[in-house]
Amino acid sequence: MKTFFKIVLVLFILFAGFIAAVMYFTSPISLTAENFFYAIQNNDYQKAGKYLSTNFKRTTTVEQVMKAFPHKRFKDFAGCSFNNRKVNADGTGMLEGKVNFTDGSFMKVKIDLVKENDEWKIDHITVPKAGLTEVDANGWGSSEQNADNNRANYQQPSNQNENTQGSKPSQNANLNAEQLVHSSMVSLVNAILTDDYTDFYNSTSTPFKNTVSLVKTQTAFRPFRNVKINWQDIKDMKPVITNREKEDHGIIKYEGYYNTAPKPLYFNFEFYPENGEYKIFGAFLKIK
Repeated sequence: MKTFFKIVLVLFILFAGFIAAVMYFTSPISLTAENFFYAIQNNDYQKAGKYLSTNFKRTTTVEQVMKAFPHKRFKDFAGCSFNNRKVNADGTGMLEGKVNFTDGSFMKVKIDLVKENDEWKIDHITVPKAGLTEVDANGWGSSEQNADNNRANYQQPSNQNENTQGSKPSQNANLNAEQLVHSSMVSLVNAILTDDYTDFYNSTSTPFKNTVSLVKTQTAFRPFRNVKINWQDIKDMKPVITNREKEDHGIIKYEGYYNTAPKPLYFNFEFYPENGEYKIFGAFLKIK
């Protein structure tokens, strides 16, 4: 893996079914990819096409997409785990990782994206032989973009840095998963209620700060102030962690929910080991 770019701050709010979501733990490119697969999970290939680039749709029919990503398989879609992410200054991006299913299986995938009218669109999808048959540029998308020029992405930590981080105990390593998630959630909830994101922003990792400004953070989460749940009670609640996962570069991921009323508050936090402690690398909040 040459480089990686972790999920940036993105606002994603769905009013149908009372869904409000904000994603940041991989840039908007990750949200585009997941929305594509969620549409297929719902057997809505027309909606899935909204996340495809003009070139993709010009070279690939709906029937080909349905054959490559059949609803029979993707009805059990359980989210994506991308361990390699890039956003380039020329308006291209790349995701590489796994598409997960509820039966515990997964499919490796590489997705190239382009920006069209200020929106990220999938331009090419490659599935290794472990899943479907490996495809070429004329298979399920347009030709791959030249991503070697004008890059604006983070460099993968060197082995030396990784070893240093691995041998250096985290100051908050004694915190269990529940405490780590809860302290981050309380900080975020306080920011949402007060509209002051300074403390929360200061608790995030350097890669996050290098990608997302304080103003963008505030703008993205501000709509949650209008979501009617018992925010004030969260500080006295315990998170219910439903999934734990270790990713590359020492990143740890926790998924779960708080039993808020009238709707549960779902979360997906990722933490990055930095300067001897775990700091927020990304998060997903959803009320549905």
